Amino acid sequence: EITTRLVGSEMCIRDRYNIDYQIARRDSMIFQTGAALLDAIVLAVVSKEEEGTYGYKITQEVRSTIEVSESTLYPVLRRLQKNRCLEVYDVECAGRNRRYYKITDAGRAQLLLYRREWADYSSKISLLFSGEEIK
Repeated sequence: EITTRLVGSEMCIRDRYNIDYQIARRDSMIFQTGAALLDAIVLAVVSKEEEGTYGYKITQEVRSTIEVSESTLYPVLRRLQKNRCLEVYDVECAGRNRRYYKITDAGRAQLLLYRREWADYSSKISLLFSGEEIK
């Protein structure tokens, strides 16, 4: 059993074990997803549906791409609504109201900005990981 009391070169063994474990599991991400990236992902998902989509469907689609809890996504939806990137409306479904989220023009503009920034950022990181020089 590997403990957290390891130091020095022994710490590297523990860290190597944790990295190998993360790679082997493949059901969790090593990298943290920040607020801006979550906003971009949610806007991208919502933008696919012209008339909008409901919260549970959004969470399922996001969770098929990255590991994130529902309790993390609903504050993202509220923040995007507050920032006028999403509009919200309710539709009755099986006797209950289902909350739908639809991207606004401001949301589309924000998503375009996120897409441009992501293209630049991810290409630089990919170059760095490949060992090529960044210009």
